[in-house]
Amino acid sequence: HNTHGYKRSPDRCHLICRIPIYDLSGSVHMYYLLFTAGDVLSFDGLKRRHVPHILIGFLMRRSISLFVGPNNTAMIPLPLCRELIDLNKGYPVGRLIIHLRADEEYNDDNLAVMTTLRRLFVRFACDLEFFLRPEWRRRVHSFDYVIIRHGPHFVEDARFFGELKRENPRLRGIVQDIRSRQIIKSVALSATDYALSVFYKRHEFFNYKNLLIKYSHVFALISEVFRGMPNFATTVSEIVRRRSYLQKDVMGMLRLYDPNFSDKVWKPGTYAKRYEPALLREALAAAALHGLMLIGTQLSPREGPETLESVLEPMKLSLIRGRFFEEMTRELGFNKEVLSLAFVEGLYSIERTWASWQNPLIAQRLLSFRFHHGYEKIFAQLLEAIRALERAELNRFNKALTELGIPPGVALDDYEKALLWSNEAAHELNKINLLDFQMVLPDRPAEE
Repeated sequence: HNTHGYKRSPDRCHLICRIPIYDLSGSVHMYYLLFTAGDVLSFDGLKRRHVPHILIGFLMRRSISLFVGPNNTAMIPLPLCRELIDLNKGYPVGRLIIHLRADEEYNDDNLAVMTTLRRLFVRFACDLEFFLRPEWRRRVHSFDYVIIRHGPHFVEDARFFGELKRENPRLRGIVQDIRSRQIIKSVALSATDYALSVFYKRHEFFNYKNLLIKYSHVFALISEVFRGMPNFATTVSEIVRRRSYLQKDVMGMLRLYDPNFSDKVWKPGTYAKRYEPALLREALAAAALHGLMLIGTQLSPREGPETLESVLEPMKLSLIRGRFFEEMTRELGFNKEVLSLAFVEGLYSIERTWASWQNPLIAQRLLSFRFHHGYEKIFAQLLEAIRALERAELNRFNKALTELGIPPGVALDDYEKALLWSNEAAHELNKINLLDFQMVLPDRPAEE
């Protein structure tokens, strides 16, 4: 609350979205962070005056790890300016890659800033078109990454990138605008190294013929999540009782919701008494979705324990969506029951879309609510908003918000909250290993 007459600066920037950059095996190499130009809903107009707000707000006052996870690097579009040098003691220079925009001026001041930052181990990226300007072409050795759009001229662009790479063998290519699996194949055949895409690595197991039988416990739990209200003390505890990874996941999620949670042993009866049904539904929903993701480690021949993290990357996106739906529904003034429905709807929205292409029956019967709750229209508008945000389509995002009656600044704050929360949730879920997933506990009477 603004109690001291403090006025928020119009140059304070909002995070628009975080997009993974994958290597071609599907592991996340780094994240791309997009910011608004102050309180203007646009990412093209970033000026020198915005740079301190981004550095201080997202790399100094709070750790960059909160936004990209531990050890990951952030690529951020920023203009070259003195502030990047003046503040260098405060931000992790080795974890920042600056993406120079196409209109960056070539002058002595900018070159001096760039040289100093490179000595401090800041790396640089630019769009391929950047090197059509002869003065920047001569500086090809100053760059580490080139971003190439996947458009009608991709083959020629990839060839041009090959020429640049001969001049600077350290140069790595990142392909942007990947919208289909055919494109992924053409990217893999080109000389590029990485893919900047919300969806790059997806499992394709919804057509696997014994899926529902072999992994019946996962689908039984998902089925409970989409019921009117999961019966935690009986049906759920029966499903979870023999699966240690589901117990750990549910307990991990409860730890996230309740800082005083300290149980080491699974006690379903206690949880049913202690927590509200809406909260238990959310914990179960996340655990069940994690189970679905882990199936991918068993049914994809190339997967191994070393890529467990990459299998979970799509889940981070699902967690962001779930929490974003919940925060936005809270803005609209709904009760906890509706908030938990919104969370589940957002959490499973990606899998439902994915299943509907491969096996529509699973999408309709297992990944959708089996009762009419009356909030379908609002959830559809929220889905439109988050899809627009993930693709940085800001006009489309604005239109969806107008229909919902939520200001853009509020929605972007909710996205940031969802992103921060998703990293905490992913940390809890990452404690599971493949042995946990494969292990079935001996049948024994329930504890309670």
